[in-house]
Amino acid sequence: MNFPITYHNNFFKDPNKIVSFAKQVGFEKFKNINNVEITRSKCFSLINPDLFNFISNKLFSIFYDFNLEPVSWQKTGIFFQKNKGEFKERDNNSFRHNDKDSVLSGIIYLNKETNLDLGTTFYDKEDIICKFSSYFNSLLMYDGSIDHTITSNNKDIRLSIICFIDILQSKQTPLTRSERVNLNYDF
Repeated sequence: MNFPITYHNNFFKDPNKIVSFAKQVGFEKFKNINNVEITRSKCFSLINPDLFNFISNKLFSIFYDFNLEPVSWQKTGIFFQKNKGEFKERDNNSFRHNDKDSVLSGIIYLNKETNLDLGTTFYDKEDIICKFSSYFNSLLMYDGSIDHTITSNNKDIRLSIICFIDILQSKQTPLTRSERVNLNYDF
């Protein structure tokens, strides 16, 4: 694991503009790796390159100071996504997954009438590590190798922006950088 689970509230200055844009784009249905149906837009790099670049730069500025360290990323996908939480938490293994091809993943919650059950739950093997609620305009970023699922037991639809960064080039990742700090003190 190279990135800590990171939460950032109030990601966009004007999230209503983003929600309005989501209403204008087309969505396509497909099945994920666990055969669960998901509805997703085309990648922002194709439908709004300026928004794609803005989100990419803002995501990475959370972990890196571009003035101090060169950072580049490739194979990055940023999409609107709609999915239902129509399963019980104990029975949601059909949607539990990791983003194994992604070094870093993220989700920005866009439901104005927040159903806090439509957040994300993270796992370590069978144990729950933590849960995050789906507060409007909040960002959740995490290492793609961590198992996670939508946290829900209802049929509400969750609107979000999802982000997958498959290739990242930098001198260090946040957790490897933190490992450089050593305490030379005997306990």
